[in-house]
Amino acid sequence: MSRLIFRSLLLLSTVLLVGCTAVQPPTIYTYDEFLSLVRSEEDLDLATVLVDLSDSELTIKTITELDALGRQVERVLDRPLRLGSLGSAILDRLEFSYVGHLAMYHFYEYFENDHASVHQAQLDRIVEYMTRDRDGSLDKPYRALTPADAVLFVKQSGYKVIGSIYVQTNADSMVLQLMRFRDDEPFDEVYFDFSALYSAFVQEIESQPEVQMPVQWPQVVANLASAGDTAAQLSLGRFLANSGAIPRAERMYLAASRAGNGFAHMLYGDLFVDEALRAPEQNRGRFLQVAQSHYSQAIEYGYHTALRQQGILLHRGFFGEGRRSQGLELLERAISFDDTIALRYLGEAYRFGDGVDIDFKISASLYERAAQLGDRRARIEYYRVLAHPDADLEVTDQVVDWLLDSAAHDDELAMLELGNCFIRGCAEKSNYRKAVRWYRKAARTAPENPEVINSIAWTLAVTDRKRLRDPDYALVIIEHLMENDEGSRGNPAIVDTWAAVHAALGNFERAVELQREALALAIRTRRSQDLIDVIQGHLDSFLQGEALSEAVP
Repeated sequence: MSRLIFRSLLLLSTVLLVGCTAVQPPTIYTYDEFLSLVRSEEDLDLATVLVDLSDSELTIKTITELDALGRQVERVLDRPLRLGSLGSAILDRLEFSYVGHLAMYHFYEYFENDHASVHQAQLDRIVEYMTRDRDGSLDKPYRALTPADAVLFVKQSGYKVIGSIYVQTNADSMVLQLMRFRDDEPFDEVYFDFSALYSAFVQEIESQPEVQMPVQWPQVVANLASAGDTAAQLSLGRFLANSGAIPRAERMYLAASRAGNGFAHMLYGDLFVDEALRAPEQNRGRFLQVAQSHYSQAIEYGYHTALRQQGILLHRGFFGEGRRSQGLELLERAISFDDTIALRYLGEAYRFGDGVDIDFKISASLYERAAQLGDRRARIEYYRVLAHPDADLEVTDQVVDWLLDSAAHDDELAMLELGNCFIRGCAEKSNYRKAVRWYRKAARTAPENPEVINSIAWTLAVTDRKRLRDPDYALVIIEHLMENDEGSRGNPAIVDTWAAVHAALGNFERAVELQREALALAIRTRRSQDLIDVIQGHLDSFLQGEALSEAVP
């Protein structure tokens, strides 16, 4: 490891470990004022500095030039004689440039010239500006003045950058999302805040005579994309794809992929999968073949998510039943990279016997692994497998703690399952009071969530535990759902629950009316024969004036 990398990483570690005793409001400086402060010997806390780039010379054209020069620096870092002219050209355009000072440091170090220490000091200052009180997450993105600085900073930390795209957050108007990996580790993402640069771009575009309206996000990324910024091309392409402008989105993805932005292949693959699902069945094949080709290229770049996407397509039989086993193989490779979606997918496959034999123990282990990696949905499904009456597994204190933690973060499904848990006595002896409290909290948190409301209403209406039955409350929440969610109103299973609630209250005339509607819906929408038979059986009971009673949950 070179002294430069070691000192920069040491500085980064120190910055991240040292806490602040008080939070100071940020101070906004013009670019020239900021440079004067950096050049001075004053002890400036860079964490409290915001830079206004509106008076700088950083234009879209300049950023494009700096990116091109940055790529040249990266290619010749091991040939220091060529770095002097490149570093000078960069620093002429941007004095506070990580790439420029990195090039000059290596140039002067090769000649053992004292000027190397000058550039090292500037590099340390720039690293402090980029990382102070920030961890590179989406909530606390690093800072950089140019994309080239961000990319080379990540690469100097020992990573390979495999793709990038611009995103927006509630806090930051422009964030560069970089995908990176190191050795055989799973790829991850690191973020850089470019809000100051975004404001400068907006001002530059609005100064053009033909621009009459306030500049919006798509116009900024469109201008960057036209200048050859591949992250902007992908950002614009995704915006166009979401707007239905598929051919224009394809052109953006193609341009970025040709320039080596590997994330383009992921977006390209997802685009063609969406096209395949919208196309008539006889035309799906050609879209899926293109998607598979791009996923394969994404895998070569290092995107294990492409393994998962391709594995799911194969396992679901999109390329024929004979290739489903290949899908399982790709999904197994994906989970070796701790892909939580792949873990959940396989957990569901073993839980329901989708292409494999049902095995609750394997299913539980897959869900547990995803839950340990922080996947909140996996926590729910892990509990459901453990609580399954045929699983012969024990609900652990760990999974109950996970449910409580998720519920504390307003997860209505966790609240629902906590209600079920306290009824079954999985954490302690049955406690109906706690169960009802969690049910009601879930219903208040998500009054229009069909899964939550349908489950609670069904349980409270038909449970064989008299202390738990509460059809009056069930009616309140199910009717609110039906009045406000068109999809639920057309779902035969939920209409079936609605009818059961009325039957529990003795309103058999209304129950029969709704149950006949549920049966017609099930037949018209070609639901499974099993569901149709269940709905018919419930209708027969209501016609005889009998409410339903079952051992639920």
